[in-house]
Amino acid sequence: MRVFQVNVAYKSSWALYSCDKTTPLGVAAGDAPYAFSGKRATMDANDVGIQKSLKKWGPDFFKANAGVPDSKV
Repeated sequence: MRVFQVNVAYKSSWALYSCDKTTPLGVAAGDAPYAFSGKRATMDANDVGIQKSLKKWGPDFFKANAGVPDSKV
């Protein structure tokens, strides 16, 4: 299962990060977004801690909880 976080900010800019070891594009995931709007992605100092927390939380949460209820499969 893959988890995607979207960061939406003023003027609808966005960035996609992967919690998996590889991105959906098939390359190794790092701390940088694998897709974003605009010319380049920027991060504030407090975003680094939030991103690390989400990368740790995401896989553990979805490992323990079904993304789609069994009744919908």
